[in-house]
Amino acid sequence: MRPAAVRRLSLLLMAGFALAAVGFTLVVGHHQGTPEPAPVQAAPAASPAVAAPDGAALYQRRCGRCHDLPEMARALRRHPEDPRGWAIDFLTGHRHSAPAENGPIVDHLIAVTADIEAAPEPAPEDEAEDDFSL
Repeated sequence: MRPAAVRRLSLLLMAGFALAAVGFTLVVGHHQGTPEPAPVQAAPAASPAVAAPDGAALYQRRCGRCHDLPEMARALRRHPEDPRGWAIDFLTGHRHSAPAENGPIVDHLIAVTADIEAAPEPAPEDEAEDDFSL
């Protein structure tokens, strides 16, 4: 074969492999990456106000698997000067919830944990787990 033909064939093969690699990456990345966004639904025209996020549902989904309410009540009581500010800062650093979800979660926690009696502090060896350090 002539050198010019070999060069063209090599370039075509490299381009084909490059396109196949990009296509494969797009297909695999689409299935393994972030979930597809939910379809946008238009709000009903008769609804003048948008419903606020449900703090209880957000807490269960984002926090409740790892943190129980007595534990959260103890943490909030450790910051009596500004429990809401501390909790917002904690959630922002913890990054398990979206910034728009933090306010409703904290409002729910403050409302619910106010009724929980002060549970005894855990033993010192267990405190590292309850420290809520980032």
